[in-house]
Amino acid sequence: MNASGIFTRGSVEQIRQAEVFFVTPRNFLYDMNRLSKEDWLMIQDEDQSAAERITLGTMEPMSGAEDVARMLVNESGRNTQNGRYSDLDVCAIIDNEFLPKYKKASVYQLPESQKDLIARELNADRKVSKKQINRCLYFYDKL
Repeated sequence: MNASGIFTRGSVEQIRQAEVFFVTPRNFLYDMNRLSKEDWLMIQDEDQSAAERITLGTMEPMSGAEDVARMLVNESGRNTQNGRYSDLDVCAIIDNEFLPKYKKASVYQLPESQKDLIARELNADRKVSKKQINRCLYFYDKL
């Protein structure tokens, strides 16, 4: 922290240690963007300087095996899907998850307060578009 009470980069970053590890900014960027493939594990095995191999599982100890597998699949960034849900998907989510939760047989039976809760959750948690929500929650247009 400096005299003005502001945290400096040196107080939160170990710059010297990073320079020793990576030597150049280019090496740092390479390692930060390198995918976690089998060749990375083989390099670690050849190096033999670390007591334990570094994997996504060791870096994310609270994640289960299926979470780590999904992280590896998503690592390349090629699995993004714009407009991930079709209208039928959104309507099925409402029918299968929310209607039983609110003990209703149809979206027509939902009061506005419950439609508000459903719309907010779909929009915030599942990134469903407002137009799709409005189409699937019939005559709902508050978002």
